[in-house]
This record gives sequence, C-alpha cells and structure tokens, in this order.
Amino acid sequence: MFSTIFSWMLKESGSFIAAAATGFLVYFIHQGSAKFKIFMHQKWFNRSLKRSIELKLQLAGLKSKVGAERIYLWQFHNGKVFVGDNSFHKYYISAIFEIVNQGLSREMHDMQNIPMSKYAELLYYMIKENENITVVGDHHGADVSFKDADLENDKYTTNSKTIVFVKVYSKNKTFVGLIVMFFTDEIDRSKFIEDALQSVELNTLLFYLKNKI
Repeated sequence: MFSTIFSWMLKESGSFIAAAATGFLVYFIHQGSAKFKIFMHQKWFNRSLKRSIELKLQLAGLKSKVGAERIYLWQFHNGKVFVGDNSFHKYYISAIFEIVNQGLSREMHDMQNIPMSKYAELLYYMIKENENITVVGDHHGADVSFKDADLENDKYTTNSKTIVFVKVYSKNKTFVGLIVMFFTDEIDRSKFIEDALQSVELNTLLFYLKNKI
C-alpha cells in the first residue's frame, strides 16, 4: 500500500514539476514578448521623432529660402486615417506642421479637419491644369486670383498677398497633401521656388509621419 502511495506521489510530483516548468516557460516567453514589443515601439517612436525633426528643419529651410512668413504641411484624411500609400476617399485636410516667423500668431489649430470642399476650386484647378505648384494672388504673376480660388477669407485671415500651394506625393505617387506658403509680398511663379523645393525630401518622409488620426 505504501509503495503504491509513494509511486503515486512520485508520479504526481513529476506532473507538478512539468506543469511548473511549463508555467515558468510561458511566463518568461510572455515577459520577453512584452519587452520586445516595448523595444519595437520605442524604436518606431525614435525613428518617427527623428524624421519629424528632419522634416521640420527642411520646412524651416524652405521658408527661409523663399522668404515666406508662414509655411505649413497639410495632409488629406478621411476622419480616421491620413492618406499615405493607401487609397481611399479624402474628405478633410489637417495641418500637421507649422513654421512661422517670430512674432506671428500660430494658426495651425484652426487648420484641423477642414472639409476639402473649402478648397474645391483650388484643387480642381491644380488637378485640371496638372499643376504641382499654384500661386494664388491678385497680382499679374499669379496663376489664379483669391476670388477664383474662393480663398479671399484666407487672404484676410493671414494678411497675405500671395499663397503658394505645392502638391505632396507619397512613394506610390498618391496625391496626399500640400505644402502651403504664405507671403506678404506679391510672389510670381519663378524658378527659385522650384529650386528650393528640390531640397525638401517630403516624398520619402511624409508616409512615416502621420498615418492615423
């Protein structure tokens, strides 16, 4: 009888040890998985932060080169996800970066979730004329007037004589947003703006910056 009980105890203790070992193994795997997730998230965050800083520096450099008072990066979205290398209907525009001259008020908070219908005339013109750069102003060198672009309110809000809109594309050539530059002078379409834009690597940076609201 005692030998039977002893054998049963040995058998049960073996099962207990196996179960305990399995439990510890699952625990360590879970802990390792959690640490790996934290590591990958930190790596992604650091990469996004680095690219965000790089892009801000490029936009600041572009503003300085062209002499703009304000420069913004606008991106299209559907209320949930920003347009990147995906394709869906675009309903809104939001500013994701803003660089302004010292002493000027910041307007980025008023440039969130703007219905695309507000810029329907401008976007229609840019797409119809296949224009990557469009100069809006009431002077002779502008491509389209503030009235025709339905942007007279923007003119008075920012006290601008010229607003320059530049298309931004993702890696797969999807039209995902706009660089918007505000000037207090009358700026004509000129080569120096195109040359300045060559230094901005938006096409490779934008996709990684904002992909979810």
